[in-house]
Amino acid sequence: MVTTPPLPTVDLRSDAVERVLVSRLLPAKLPPHLFSLLIWPAIYALYGGAMPGWMILGPAVLHVASNQAFLWLSAAYQREPDSLSPRQWKLRHGAAGAFLGAALGGAGFAVTLPGDAGRFAVVLLVLACIMIAPSRPLSGWTYYPLAGLAMLGLAIGLMSTGETVWLATAIALVPVYAAAVLTSRSLQLAQRQQAALTLSFDDLSRRHAGALADAATTRDRLQAIIDNMTDGVTLFDKDFRWLFSNRQLMEFQRFPENVAGPGASGRDSLRFQTRRGDFGLVADEAALEALVEERAQMMLKPGGNRYERRTASGRVIDFHFIPMPDGGLLAVYRDITELKERELEVARERDAAQAARAEAERASQRLSYAIESMESGFILFDADDRVVLHNQRALEHYAGVEDMIRPGAHMREMLEAAAHRGVVSLEGRSAEQWVEWRMALWRNPGAPREAWLPRGAWMLIGARRTADGGLAVVYSDITTLKTREAELDKARAEIESVRDTMRVVLDNMTDGVALYAGEETCLFH
Repeated sequence: MVTTPPLPTVDLRSDAVERVLVSRLLPAKLPPHLFSLLIWPAIYALYGGAMPGWMILGPAVLHVASNQAFLWLSAAYQREPDSLSPRQWKLRHGAAGAFLGAALGGAGFAVTLPGDAGRFAVVLLVLACIMIAPSRPLSGWTYYPLAGLAMLGLAIGLMSTGETVWLATAIALVPVYAAAVLTSRSLQLAQRQQAALTLSFDDLSRRHAGALADAATTRDRLQAIIDNMTDGVTLFDKDFRWLFSNRQLMEFQRFPENVAGPGASGRDSLRFQTRRGDFGLVADEAALEALVEERAQMMLKPGGNRYERRTASGRVIDFHFIPMPDGGLLAVYRDITELKERELEVARERDAAQAARAEAERASQRLSYAIESMESGFILFDADDRVVLHNQRALEHYAGVEDMIRPGAHMREMLEAAAHRGVVSLEGRSAEQWVEWRMALWRNPGAPREAWLPRGAWMLIGARRTADGGLAVVYSDITTLKTREAELDKARAEIESVRDTMRVVLDNMTDGVALYAGEETCLFH
């Protein structure tokens, strides 16, 4: 069962959270503070031009200067956000906020003018600017001095009127400021929690993406391994549908991509083979479906199944079907064409050399057993010539350097250890020359080559470059095959020697002798 990793927790006072809040405090777009400049035309309009110019010009200029400071800070932050710490950015923003608060507090000059309606409107405008300030949910360092200076200037103006109602209004600004501070603290906490949650989800997304990348790498590495295997491999799910296969299988069966591939039905593949004539001729559609089901049941036989058949490619394939614990099916296809051809060749040699028949039969059996039982060693190197994967047979083939065949080990280190420990034959070269020679072979691998090991074994070594620049090397022990070939050569030589001796004896007889096979074929005379 796949489990979901727990959401990582983030400290609300961490530097990461502070940076998120600063990025919201200093946005790339136009700062909302600029809209508060509209308060001054509105106040001027309230008094119908009766307000002295200095009374509105001074605060308005200070207001414009503070907004210019906000613009400069936002631009500087967007250029180099890491040039200052979050605390330093907030201090600078708080200074600009204090100037803005002083500018809004300058509206207190306006409430000294007569007219209750105008005074009430000015109070509402200033309070509205305070309540919608962008820094309210983001930074107390900016909002508290901004709101405090604005309300202080407004309270001083109201108290200077000397009127009871406006004195009461000025006093009422104290709890209003306290309420603004308290609500801003709750808003700031909510913003911190939101920032922490965003960071947590971002971290989880990065971890998820990393896990997906690791899975893709593992899948690609597995595909590279099975594509470089000499056997064909197919994996079906519990519904007899293809999950994956390798290149060798597609070549063995000559399947088009629309018939065999991930998601394809196993029965559809068998139906394609039946129509192609792989299993013989069928009379009609009903007979075709019956044959398809028969072949499917052969593959899905409980406990597994194994048989040989010549495929559409002309190759003789050993089919091995293995049931999986989850209800799926693993199919392994081994090309045994060369084995069959060698068996026929051995049989022909046996018929032609009656005197060596028993030995030939034993040699054939030993050779067949050796080939059937052979398990190749396998090592996969990455593009940097370092071991990625290997099997146990590789360690057994090269006993003496097992400690060097491990993930992460470099190819050159393995070759140097093999040369200096006498595990391989240097073929007349020095250890250093042999290492360079073998490294050059692996850079441009060609056809498989045979190698003799000092422990008395013959190896057939084949290598192929993978799509990602790595190298897949297969080590097959052919010692038994090489030994049997030498024995067969010796048997042929002995037969020829006997034949020559008989020829000399017959040629020196006084009587004429001839041996016929049938009525017309003369074997010798």
